[in-house]
Amino acid sequence: MMPRRFLPVVLAACAASLGATLVAGMPTADAARSAPARVAGGTVTATFEVSGATGGRDVTVTAEPGTGRIQVSPYYWNNSGGGRYLHVGFGTSGGNGCSVQRWVVVDTSDPADLTAAAFASDGTALPATDLPLSGSAEWDQIDVRIETAPFDAVDCVKAASHASADPADPGAAIWSHKAVPLVAVGFNDRNGIFPATVACPREVPAGGSLDIAVGYSTDPGTYPGAGIIPRPSGFDSLAFTVDPSDAFSGASVPEPATDVDLWTDEPWTGELSLQLDPSQLYFVRASGTVTIDGVPAAWGCSGRIPVTVPVPTDWVGSLAGKAWWVRGSASNSGVGDFNLHRVYQFLDDEWVYVHDEYAGPRTEPCTKVSKDMTGCHRYYYDADSDRLQIDDRLARTRDGGWGMPTYGGRYENYSTDHVIRPVTTGQRLAYSGQGRHGVALTLRRDGTYTCHYCIGAARTSSGRYRFVGGDAQELVLRQPGTDFRSGVELYYAPRDGRTRLYDIDTGLRTLRVQRW
Repeated sequence: MMPRRFLPVVLAACAASLGATLVAGMPTADAARSAPARVAGGTVTATFEVSGATGGRDVTVTAEPGTGRIQVSPYYWNNSGGGRYLHVGFGTSGGNGCSVQRWVVVDTSDPADLTAAAFASDGTALPATDLPLSGSAEWDQIDVRIETAPFDAVDCVKAASHASADPADPGAAIWSHKAVPLVAVGFNDRNGIFPATVACPREVPAGGSLDIAVGYSTDPGTYPGAGIIPRPSGFDSLAFTVDPSDAFSGASVPEPATDVDLWTDEPWTGELSLQLDPSQLYFVRASGTVTIDGVPAAWGCSGRIPVTVPVPTDWVGSLAGKAWWVRGSASNSGVGDFNLHRVYQFLDDEWVYVHDEYAGPRTEPCTKVSKDMTGCHRYYYDADSDRLQIDDRLARTRDGGWGMPTYGGRYENYSTDHVIRPVTTGQRLAYSGQGRHGVALTLRRDGTYTCHYCIGAARTSSGRYRFVGGDAQELVLRQPGTDFRSGVELYYAPRDGRTRLYDIDTGLRTLRVQRW
């Protein structure tokens, strides 16, 4: 099995039987008495810019009146221009604006370690406990958390920065922001379904166990290029369901944690195990619902999970000499968009080379399997049953070809009648097609061509062409001045009952054409 990876905004979990719900046990009476009371006012938050003549900074604030917890996240505060002390007042709105009942003053003197103190509405200092964030030290530069005595519900907040820490006599405001409303927030209101987490496996063996690591994270998360994402500081219960599927059945689930305090508890992880149905040989999906304190949200493993199969020992057959192609495209800053062809080239009865951008047949032998989808891979083919396997993944049969395994459980369709043929010396072709950005190239059977802008000149070029070079064929376009030369690959496929030339690639990415 390859290493698992954590996905930032999805969760996977399961129940003992598919479609059933596993509910974390509700807290006991003793536990309920000792747990923080997340009732009065719930969790409320606001984001605004505290600014002045020399600039400004975004500030995100969160308050939980029922627990007495307050969080202030000034994103990399500029204390040289904005002042040392940031005063944040939480209160209730009325005729006189926002009537503050709880002040929090953030000391920004040490940019790597913000600290805060709490004050009553009249400026009296209040006992407060600092609740540091665990994990990355970077959070100390953008967030501070404290816990005070519970207070009444609040619905507005205002802020200003000063040279003094005393809210009763702070001095002149340096930066400021008028009062703004506080908005209630839940776990699933901001960027996914935090705090639930999942690590879906990168692959699963055929008929084996699909093991998914589920749990919760105490990482608060940040907006891209901004501050902490505000969310409640804890929850009471978790419940998980798995969507019914013929691909797997329920096997085992971990016991979810309850009465969780995300500001002080350690993160939790358990392993959820599903039994894969033996008939699933290509890929599997898993999804369901997580419910946190009665609020549901959907989870799902990201994309398809590839199914791996054992190496066959009794298959007999070879695809040596075959080369199948599909069209593709790419771009870079130098030439912009350009066409390409991805090719499966079967070197012998054991190795296949996967070209992401075909530029001629591979002549060197393969000695080890590539870690990427491109490069050398082992293949197994059984002529009697017409089965094909690349490394430890089965190819999927399709009408006239194969679905070949690619990244993340996906498949790409290759037709066995889409072939590559060599150019012969002196060959003339009747061909016309469209190149990059609609550029037209016409190659006529008599050896003449017309090319509109195809080699970068802002004019129409015309002249003659021919193929030369023995085994290493080149296309030579005769035109006034220096001849243009490039290696050539020809791609054929059936049309109207005949095998016809579809595409021409040259070594110059701006001189590639497709007929249909």
